[in-house]
Amino acid sequence: MLPKIQRIGTDRFGEIMKNGRTVRSSVLYTRFEPSTDKRFAVAVSKKVEKSAFKRHFIKRKVMEALREESVHYPDGDYIIFVTKEMAGSTLPVIKELVEDLGKRVALR
Repeated sequence: MLPKIQRIGTDRFGEIMKNGRTVRSSVLYTRFEPSTDKRFAVAVSKKVEKSAFKRHFIKRKVMEALREESVHYPDGDYIIFVTKEMAGSTLPVIKELVEDLGKRVALR
């Protein structure tokens, strides 16, 4: 899990959803705004997984991957969205996908 200082609160979440830019990867996408820190939020919708237990499990795996792969992301606030294709992925695959998304964001 990410430390509290690296997580986005609900007030900032709405601002990013409204004004943020989008970058897509193969099975992940993000909305982000430049900032002085690196902060993250992960969203897994009910369309991806019906069970709250499984949604939270997916979210924890993505957060763990972000904790290790956040060096690839430039400073900013990021909301990472999980798609249905990634729901059953293992942690090494998720780390690779998160790293790829970070590199795509850095290119923008």
